[in-house]
Amino acid sequence: MAHFLSQNSPTNLCEEARKENTVHRQSYPCAYYLEKLRKREPFSLSRWGEAEWNSVLRLRPEQAVNCDGHRFFRTMGGQLARALKDLPAYYVAMQPLALRLMGGRIEQWFAENSIDLPWHDADVFHEASKRGEIDKIFEALRETDNLIVVGPEHLRQLSRYVPYREFVLIPDRNCFLCLDEVQDRILRACVKVRKPAVISISAGMPANLMVHNLFPKIGQQSFLIDFGSLWDPYCGVHSRMVSAHKNHP
Repeated sequence: MAHFLSQNSPTNLCEEARKENTVHRQSYPCAYYLEKLRKREPFSLSRWGEAEWNSVLRLRPEQAVNCDGHRFFRTMGGQLARALKDLPAYYVAMQPLALRLMGGRIEQWFAENSIDLPWHDADVFHEASKRGEIDKIFEALRETDNLIVVGPEHLRQLSRYVPYREFVLIPDRNCFLCLDEVQDRILRACVKVRKPAVISISAGMPANLMVHNLFPKIGQQSFLIDFGSLWDPYCGVHSRMVSAHKNHP
């Protein structure tokens, strides 16, 4: 086992980024997931990025916030860790940035907790958007005709591109504090649409918990997809350094 640095300083992050990591990622193209949507073959996917790993590994104090202003609640970090220790049967997707910044720490945590999971690429939809292929994603969602959007108020504007049947509103920040309530509302919304429902979740770090907690209840008959910040630039919020396609101001 390689030596792991104890402090998460910029210098140490650079050293960590140079370490070779062996996390197995399956690089399925965006078309793989869109085809499943079109064929109505339910899958669930949660995305594990820098913020989620900072939370799992407890590299940030509880009062700290991520780039979207969400706090790193220690209870949430424990629940995120538990979700992976359960060895979920749904797709888990790793963000390449997280591997570059803390790949050594992540691998050590996997070894300590006997976790060996096949990882998908967490950036697959965002990279498609950057290539100007967002219309393919919108088209696949329109074909399902049973979309449920879970996210903050600005995502109501997503209806400009793809109609949704239900909208589950969450707070702009720290929706972990009302996680149980949000999950109950997702279940109630799911009852109202034909199956398989497509549940798009944009809720920061708690999105992973929503996917994990709801999968045993509805994951066999509906899609639970953590789309992260994918929709933001198409709804007037530039929350990441990912530009919307020029045809979608």
